[in-house]
Amino acid sequence: MKFYYILKAETSPGPYSLTELSKMQIDPSDLIKIGNGSWMPASDHPEMSDWFTNGTMAQGFRNEQNINHKKSSSSSTVKKNRTWLIILLILLSITMICATIFIIKTSENEVSNKIISTEELAPENPEIKFDVANHNKKLLDFLKPCNLTGDLKVLIDRCDYFNPATRNTILQIIHSENGGPFNLGQICDIYDHIRSKWKYVNDPVKSEYVASASETLNNGLIGDCDDYAVVLASAILSIGGDSRISYAFGDNGGHAFTEVNIGNSDMTTIENYIKWRYKDDSRINYKLDAIGNKWLNLDWFSEPKRPGGIYFNYSSGQRFFLSEKYCEEITD
Repeated sequence: MKFYYILKAETSPGPYSLTELSKMQIDPSDLIKIGNGSWMPASDHPEMSDWFTNGTMAQGFRNEQNINHKKSSSSSTVKKNRTWLIILLILLSITMICATIFIIKTSENEVSNKIISTEELAPENPEIKFDVANHNKKLLDFLKPCNLTGDLKVLIDRCDYFNPATRNTILQIIHSENGGPFNLGQICDIYDHIRSKWKYVNDPVKSEYVASASETLNNGLIGDCDDYAVVLASAILSIGGDSRISYAFGDNGGHAFTEVNIGNSDMTTIENYIKWRYKDDSRINYKLDAIGNKWLNLDWFSEPKRPGGIYFNYSSGQRFFLSEKYCEEITD
């Protein structure tokens, strides 16, 4: 019997049987894997594809449409039978026009003042200053698992942020109002653009393919989690920031994600800007390193969908500091 696992907010990851999954509210884009297999959108699993075309989920949707259609028809009939009431309301509305115009004109200055006041309440877009970690590299570091696997070398090669094709594309993403020294607004512009355009596609079977940042940008932002981490980390590095990539492992399998170094930034200022921009008051998540730098989470499927979302639940893994060409085992 096959067991399935699902990555879905506020839902237990599993395991579930296929019958149990069919009774859940599943979207075609929800990521599901079989046992220790790869994560795939639900619609890509042959045994689930019928659910979204002619299965129970699709039938439920059509039933809902039929109900709504009947309600719409009934509402239309009621409107026709009450034409006299609509005419009366129109006449009353015309009568009120003069009074409405007067109210609008006398309130013009007050509305203008409110708009100005709202603009003034927009919080500061904080400049990001940081110190590179400068880890104490040792002679035998080449024996670390993260070096022996070759993952560090691959990530350094794939993060081609000096490539004009990468940097020039990222520069076009930054909004004009966020120009200037490296700042939180630029981080949010990059995060929003890449996340909103991203299309998840698996690597080839039995292969771990990591695309370069320039390749991923050129193919229209398509790939898996390590491709996403590489292009996001490269984007940050290309505009003067500092980023790191983590390969993390937990009960739900493995995952790659990026964090950005926001130095010793005042978290009140950081939180004010993010909460204002995304209209969200939940916690801003970050990690603290040994020299006091804060690393803001930029994971792509965490909730809420903004910088500082909830971390992937991991218990082990490796971190890769790209600008330093250094890696370490995850201990926090």
